[in-house]
Formats: sequence, structure tokens, C-alpha cells
Amino acid sequence: MNPGDMRKLFNQLFSKEEQQKLVELESKPFEEKMDGLAEIFENNAKIPQGKVMAQAIRDPEIRQDMKDIEEAAQEGKLSQPQLMQKGMQLAMKMRQKFGL
Repeated sequence: MNPGDMRKLFNQLFSKEEQQKLVELESKPFEEKMDGLAEIFENNAKIPQGKVMAQAIRDPEIRQDMKDIEEAAQEGKLSQPQLMQKGMQLAMKMRQKFGL
């Protein structure tokens, strides 16, 4: 999938208001960002399994893993392959716990 396709998909899944909120959330503290993201997923009927994704984002264990990955990426603690591996481990955990 090329960047143009990704943008098109993003525009189809998220309303202009949701897109604006997502942009605004980027500058927020982690917990506020995750709460906002969960709210968007929960209320967006266009996203397959959005309510389940919201549950996953609110799960304390999943959220902590997300926070650890974000901090490691921001601080340069892990190489790109290591970050990818952590992301894949998180995806597997989400699949096991929530069927995502």
C-alpha cells in the first residue's frame, strides 16, 4: 500500500472532526492521547472492531506496553528492528486477549 492509498483509507475511516482530534491528540500526554484514541475508535462505526480496539486501548497491560514502545521510540533506546519486534509482540498480545 502506498502513502496515497493510506491517506485515502484514513479519509474514508475518519471524519474531518476525528482527523482534527487525532492531530490534536499527538501533542497530548500519553494517557490523554490513549483516552482520546479509545473514544474515537469506540464511536466510529466505520472501523471494523472499533469497540474491541477501544477495549484493548483501555486495557492496563496493553496500554503499558504501548507506553513502553512509545517511550523507547522517542528516546532512541531501541533500534528500528527492535521496535518492530516489540510492535509485533504487542499485536500478538492484542490478538490473544481481544481477537484483534
